Amino acid sequence: MADTAEYTPPKVWTWDKESGGRFANINRPIAGPTRDKELPVGRHPLQLYSLATPNGIKITVMLEELLALGHSGAPGRPVAILSGNSLEHALMTLAAMQARLPVAPISAAYSLLSQDHAKLKYLFALVQPALVLVQDG
Repeated sequence: MADTAEYTPPKVWTWDKESGGRFANINRPIAGPTRDKELPVGRHPLQLYSLATPNGIKITVMLEELLALGHSGAPGRPVAILSGNSLEHALMTLAAMQARLPVAPISAAYSLLSQDHAKLKYLFALVQPALVLVQDG
């Protein structure tokens, strides 16, 4: 390549040409900020900025519920998640992380395959969670 000039992306990205076609106005390649704007600061010490997608709203609601229950940054008291890999598991993990809470994922097999739940009892005694998310089904 003859051109060795280093590319520096702009601080604020602007769309300068149409791609044509019927959906040109809604199907633009957007990555990064499209305007320079200060983010609003709320009255709480924790601020969550997410897109207004259904899952982004779920994380915000879960974070608000954790804060309303008084679970914010409690050292050593994690949120125990007793579920398989699922969207709810991921959303609760992200909400707990935003609330500065540790997360302790626990395999659902400890409750589903056991008769006496000895391993599950041991884990709960060891972890001593402040909150437990159990997913059914």
